[in-house]
Amino acid sequence: MATNSLGTQLEGLSGLPVSRQISLMIVIAAAIATTVVVLSWMRQPAWQTLFTPQTDRESAQIVAALSRANIAYKIERGSGAIQIAAARHAEARMALAGQGIGGDSRGFEMMDEQGYGTSQALETARLQKATEGELERSINAMAGVASSRVHLAIARRTPFAKQQKMPTASVLVSALPGHRIDEVVAASIARLVAASVADLTPAKVTVLDHMGRVLTGTGVSEAMALSDSQLGFTQRIEDQLVRRVENILVPIVGFDGVRAQVSAQIDFTQVEEAAEEFDPNRKTVRSERSETRQTAAAAATGGVPGALSNSPPGTGALAGDTHGGNASNSNLVNYELDRTVRHTRRATGMVTRLSVAVLVDYLREAKGEPVPRSEEELQRIESLVREAVGFDAERGDSLSVTNIAFVQPEPAAVVEPPIWEQGWVPGVIKQVLGVVLLLAVVLVVLRPISRRLTEIPPPQATAGEMPGIPAEMVAPVSGEVPGISHVERARQLASGDPKRASQVVKDWIEQDG
Repeated sequence: MATNSLGTQLEGLSGLPVSRQISLMIVIAAAIATTVVVLSWMRQPAWQTLFTPQTDRESAQIVAALSRANIAYKIERGSGAIQIAAARHAEARMALAGQGIGGDSRGFEMMDEQGYGTSQALETARLQKATEGELERSINAMAGVASSRVHLAIARRTPFAKQQKMPTASVLVSALPGHRIDEVVAASIARLVAASVADLTPAKVTVLDHMGRVLTGTGVSEAMALSDSQLGFTQRIEDQLVRRVENILVPIVGFDGVRAQVSAQIDFTQVEEAAEEFDPNRKTVRSERSETRQTAAAAATGGVPGALSNSPPGTGALAGDTHGGNASNSNLVNYELDRTVRHTRRATGMVTRLSVAVLVDYLREAKGEPVPRSEEELQRIESLVREAVGFDAERGDSLSVTNIAFVQPEPAAVVEPPIWEQGWVPGVIKQVLGVVLLLAVVLVVLRPISRRLTEIPPPQATAGEMPGIPAEMVAPVSGEVPGISHVERARQLASGDPKRASQVVKDWIEQDG
């Protein structure tokens, strides 16, 4: 049966015109090619972007690593992104990370690769490279930083140099989309690098962004960093006071029944005082000195100059012949006054004023509308808040406690993602489309062609047949003598059925006409 069927199909195909045979062969080839393409498309995996390299060198490194790991890949036109099969995405990332490509920079694990024959110069270079890699990891861990490059310039120390060269460093930072590397972050990066390298100061660290702008300057960054630290200190004080208020009121009004905000004014002024005080009422004798002086008058002399006049007078003359003298008394007293020397340095970060605002929700019962809280309860709440924040009226602190009905949020409905966003949907759609295309090829193309091939063309008219005459008219009638001519047979048919004979003649005329 199969042989007869195949032979019948071949006979039917050979009976068609050559142009039609060529058309059928083209259709069959197109159907086979379409089937192969659809099956190949169905077997292709879903591609997922692995990395988008920034340079051709990085692309070459990633491609070489994927080839060594026997992972198929393709490069997207335009963006240059490297895509791999989604099922091997995690495997590819681990393979690249193991080779130090496409992930974080390599750190001190580079030191494990040293051999016994490593020179001191190579060991020093690897140590510096490992230090740079560790610093890049630390910088990349900061919020808003996408990537970074660190370059250290450390001069070789020698004992014969009079003046050693100090090390320097430069850092290139790229920010994430929607983030900005400001001077405060740059100053923090400079301090991090300086603290990680011996004898390196923040002033010797240059930080640049991906646009080439220098973010570190002289004095400006330190002032900005100081302002940022002061702002952070103020926020920590305010957050601590807010937690105190909420912790003491939550057991009373419930977890969602209180909202508090605190604004603190902090004095960061640094004041140093030196004072020296004297008390005149409190004095002590330190030293005392008394002195008395008395001077006698000289005796009168006369006569002729000579030996007699120059001789000393007698004893009686000295005792009785006096002409007066001078006497003086002096008393010096030194007093020590009470003196106080005071050096005062006031601490910074003193709270100068607090502004506290507290919102308390209405009292909500199990059923019914919320009702306001009583004045006595609000006064107790206000008293608790005063004690919690350390309220000081003399300092100018202010406190406001308001009772108001909170808007209750509606319970959030669990919104499941649409079915077309599920991860398994694209694969299923791909398989279904492939099956539909295959069915279309089979039903629309192959089935009609197979039917066409199995059809047997009608036999051609023989020499004894007349075109246009029905078979029953041509068949011999009962009692007819064999060998009668066609003319006689036509006459017999015309005389037997004139209407049908006239219709056959009309058909002949129309066909010839």
